[in-house]
Amino acid sequence: MHSSPSLMNAMVITGRILKSIFIIIMIALALSLFGFFETNSQAKNDNTQLKNSVEKINVQNEIIKWIKKSEETIKRNIKKITTLENGLTVYSFQYKSEPTIYVGFLAHDLAQNNKYKHLVIHMGEGHYAIHYEKLGFQTITLKTWQQSGINALKKSKNIANRK
Repeated sequence: MHSSPSLMNAMVITGRILKSIFIIIMIALALSLFGFFETNSQAKNDNTQLKNSVEKINVQNEIIKWIKKSEETIKRNIKKITTLENGLTVYSFQYKSEPTIYVGFLAHDLAQNNKYKHLVIHMGEGHYAIHYEKLGFQTITLKTWQQSGINALKKSKNIANRK
């Protein structure tokens, strides 16, 4: 029995296609055995972790902006006095509701510092405060600061007084 040339060509082409599919399957199997797909999976995992970290940083930055806005809504005349050895910045400020000038810290500064951010308290209605007791400091008047300096600000042994 003789086959037509077009049938022979179709059989050759089909054979080549099947051979190509077999080679592709074997390559995929080999790559799978050597961990290629896990590497791609790990890369996706790393990208997801990176994306989550960036989103977390963006959320933290937004919170810090709100904390700063909170301070600006209740305080005025905020001026930097000094930076302590532990990195905390000391400010003078007035609450908008009273004339007394105080010395203390700003919640948005502490919120930006991993060592102190747990001491920032959300007070509701978009306002934040510092847990001065745990920080080991107290808010004092500018007059007291001028008379006694940093020692008047320190309240007790605490994490902030350590270098």
